[in-house]
Amino acid sequence: AVVAPPFGQVAVRVPLRRVLRNRAGSVADLEVRVDFEDSAGRGHQVVTAHRIERLPDFPHLPLMHGGNGELPKFAQAGSWVVGDFHFHDCKDETGFWRGCPSCTAETTDWGVQNSLAELHSQFVAAGADFATSTSHSYCLQKEREYEAVRLEVEDLNGESEFLLLADIELSSEESGRQGCLDVFNAICVLPKGTAHMGAHFINEWMVGGTDLLGGFCFRPMNSILDNIASVREQGGLPIINHPCPNHGLGGALTSNSDDVLTGIRDGGLHGAEIWNGPLQTGQNGHVKWWADRLLAGHKIFGYSGSDTHDDVYEFGWNHVYVWPDLTTEKLQRSVDRGLSYVSNYQYLAVALKEPGGNWVPMGGDLAVPYGWRERSVVLAVGYDMGDRYGTVEVWRGRVGDTEEVLVATFPGVRGDGTLLVSDAAPSDRSSYYRAYSVAPGYPTEGHAYTNPVWVVIQ
Repeated sequence: AVVAPPFGQVAVRVPLRRVLRNRAGSVADLEVRVDFEDSAGRGHQVVTAHRIERLPDFPHLPLMHGGNGELPKFAQAGSWVVGDFHFHDCKDETGFWRGCPSCTAETTDWGVQNSLAELHSQFVAAGADFATSTSHSYCLQKEREYEAVRLEVEDLNGESEFLLLADIELSSEESGRQGCLDVFNAICVLPKGTAHMGAHFINEWMVGGTDLLGGFCFRPMNSILDNIASVREQGGLPIINHPCPNHGLGGALTSNSDDVLTGIRDGGLHGAEIWNGPLQTGQNGHVKWWADRLLAGHKIFGYSGSDTHDDVYEFGWNHVYVWPDLTTEKLQRSVDRGLSYVSNYQYLAVALKEPGGNWVPMGGDLAVPYGWRERSVVLAVGYDMGDRYGTVEVWRGRVGDTEEVLVATFPGVRGDGTLLVSDAAPSDRSSYYRAYSVAPGYPTEGHAYTNPVWVVIQ
């Protein structure tokens, strides 16, 4: 019943080069004073203070670098862009905040009520290049509410080089055997609970729950398989959000339909959120769920989302290689090919050398015949640790195995360069390679995950 008063945004230019020293971690206190008169002519002053901080730049090499013919170099001239595939604004709150429609289903969420425009400014300040607005499908209850988001995104995209997309966090009914149990399996009236999916690069509204109290559990809601098919029919990319972190008791609203979730080659999922929110679990948690799906033979790419319902913050961003510039179409092309890695600091990329000498970048397939004689493959791992040092690991998975194999470990890696790893790839079953790095440092420990590159037995 509370309506926010009218408000406006005033652009404030801060000369950061004069305020902050040009190094990561520099801080300064900024005080803003606003003098104004009310309708009776009485003068007032409001003072607010903020501490601003110089964030570290991300190390960004070309996709792979070399130049002597022995190391891979991506053929297209482009650049890395940084973004978030999962965030919420005040449309996912109860109450009419910042002009957003009320979503009673989110009654328990009383966080910071940011408008989409305010989050747009925060993403730019954080150094991001793109983000996908993923309001809950049960909060965008009507088609006109989704269309309003699309129009707002178009307006904001006309004001800066930052790219926003109007996507949805789509609620689905779970299907098949559940990999783990979560709270909403018990709460929801649906037999197997609900799952959340990022419906990305879509062009029309999709139904999933209602905006009533508890509406995240209610029909109309389609099965997870039907929703995956619907996203693909739109030309979009379905990315499962916060999958089951382990086999047993999961968290809230995890995606548990392990038996029915397939990958790209089967027309199923495009990706999975291997890093959700500020918490990082190394090779466990969501990453372990992802690795289990890869070992089952499902080609699924790894992505990340802050899942913020409040302010923008630092987490394991998506780093996507686009060329020649950043547009929605070019971003989708690169995401579709898996030309991305997830990291909160260091650069990491992989490529696989074909027997004939060409290179297959991460996300790609090296197709070989069954029983092929040339079993030795060369993997190139491009890295840039910035001002840190760390450990780089190369992992191989063989379809049908229960665990991945650590192929190579490089401790104490500094600076930038390319690591070459030779390995005898399995000749009887398809396999994949991926790289992982961990580096201590400010403001948090750095982690990076590449997408896999595959050796596909035909």
